[in-house]
Amino acid sequence: MGAADPVEFRDRFTDRTAPIAAAEPAWFAELTAANELDLADHDPAFAAKYGPDLLTLFTRARPLLSTAAWADCQTILAGKEPTEAD
Repeated sequence: MGAADPVEFRDRFTDRTAPIAAAEPAWFAELTAANELDLADHDPAFAAKYGPDLLTLFTRARPLLSTAAWADCQTILAGKEPTEAD
């Protein structure tokens, strides 16, 4: 997907799609990461079951995440301390 490609959001409840503003994917990724990381941090069973898939998802979304969110992904989902290169 190129930088100029429009992004659409699909409502999982209604299955309707709508275009979203250019800045909104980063906000959505950040909010999604915060919610999932909170669950993984407080529920070891959730982390064990979904952690690897969430790490894959957030690795793909890395360009949209803040440095702090990515550091939390590494710490909570990968069990490692983030480095400057990550």
